[in-house]
Amino acid sequence: MNIYKNITEIKSSLRYIFILGFLLITYEATAQELALNQYLASYAECPQNTEPLIYAAQQCANINQPSLCHLFSSYALTLPRPENKDLCNKLYYLFSSSALAVGDYEHGYQILNEALEQDPKNTQLLKTLVAYTNKNNDIHKATQTKIIQIHPYLKGVSGVENHLSIFNKMLYEKGFCSQILTCKNSTYIVNKLNQEDHRYGLPCATYNHDDYLCRTSDIIKQKPTIIICNTLLEVNAALIARQYIPLTIIFMYHLSNIIYSDEDIKLLNNIDGITTVNPLEAEILQKFKDDKKINVPVIRHIPPFVDSKNFSPTCQAATSRKEFGKTYGLTIAEDEPIIAMIANIYPGKGHTVLINAAEILRFKKNKKFQLLFAGYGPDYGKHQNSIDQKGLSDCVHFIGHIPNTSVQELLYHSTIHVLSSSKEGFGLAHVEAALTKKPFIAARNTGITQYITTNNGFIFDPYNAQELADIIEYLLDNPEQCKAMGEQAYQLACNELSAEATFNKWQFFLAEVIEKKNEINTVL
Repeated sequence: MNIYKNITEIKSSLRYIFILGFLLITYEATAQELALNQYLASYAECPQNTEPLIYAAQQCANINQPSLCHLFSSYALTLPRPENKDLCNKLYYLFSSSALAVGDYEHGYQILNEALEQDPKNTQLLKTLVAYTNKNNDIHKATQTKIIQIHPYLKGVSGVENHLSIFNKMLYEKGFCSQILTCKNSTYIVNKLNQEDHRYGLPCATYNHDDYLCRTSDIIKQKPTIIICNTLLEVNAALIARQYIPLTIIFMYHLSNIIYSDEDIKLLNNIDGITTVNPLEAEILQKFKDDKKINVPVIRHIPPFVDSKNFSPTCQAATSRKEFGKTYGLTIAEDEPIIAMIANIYPGKGHTVLINAAEILRFKKNKKFQLLFAGYGPDYGKHQNSIDQKGLSDCVHFIGHIPNTSVQELLYHSTIHVLSSSKEGFGLAHVEAALTKKPFIAARNTGITQYITTNNGFIFDPYNAQELADIIEYLLDNPEQCKAMGEQAYQLACNELSAEATFNKWQFFLAEVIEKKNEINTVL
């Protein structure tokens, strides 16, 4: 890469330095100045050798001559890079730090990023990056509290992605400086470019690494005051970043039944707060804290964010039942109940138990219905084969991934919504269905079960198809009871699980985290 357009100018400057070196030898000179001349003489003997120029730049830095350091290091960058990694990093550091000193921000920042791609944990380079974010207003303009959420979004549109997208939108609307930090080829960016959904219209920051993981340098560039991590790998990157910039670190856990290793606990002991979407997980962590196994200042259960404004018992965009069926190549009678399940097709999502329940309902209980699975994933082929083998292809269908507006229409036409996943941190689809007045039907030990009562839904064994079939049969045979339970689920969703209610919980949580952190800092 040529940083200077006119290499001849640099060579002319170097010749001037050689003359200066001769004068230094002729008259009294310091040891560092003499060393500089020796390095330049070595370079003159072998102009393609980068090493003498690097050491010359180092000597210029030692004698507080940033302009000369910048000159030598920039010319060294036009030559083959040294094979020695430490020497190469020295060159990157000398150029980027001297470029900062002389005001060559653009080139210095460019080389610094290249260097951090190759050595993302280099302390010297990370400190230089902090200096850039502080010095150059074009690199970092935010002056208020800035909240960054990190998530790579590599597995498609999921509940986690929906949750974080809506959370980001709520923060933005409430006046926070908020961004998603994600990799360049994530589904978040694809959706943003395609403008598939209003939730993706907000500013976001991107990184691009072969391993798709967020790195410490990615965080420092954004210079957030609060960072929300969604995996422990991100927590590790954030903890390193906190050595260079003031940072409040929050871990948001989305799953269930986690087993914490000693290394996990070591990481968690250094953060400022944890939220879990599953209330049972918060209880486990709180017990760990009570037993002195972890020392996290604030642990709270906060439900995931649901786009409650877009889900309601009425659907203005809804077509007739007949037209709705045609959208997916289906013929659905007006009086035929629709059972819906909205979930990506991954292991643990519970498609098998619901297909088995459908077999019981169809052939043992002689029920008429259409079961529609919305979502996509690697287990589609396996489940479609099972449907065909069981003779259910006329009443059980996969309709693929559908956009948010179509999800509401599906729920509007549905009689029942089931989420039979055995591994569900919470289950956004439960809340979306409740907002359209459908009863909760959830597997045991998933997050939503803490909100389910005998008045608003059912909890079943995720491996018991007969139990699930009995629940569905009861609701199909008792439409008034189904409606009454759906009304109760709706009231709970509006009062406790709406985006506004969840955001209020987050505000209290953030205030508590900051208060605890200030108390700890005061003691220290």
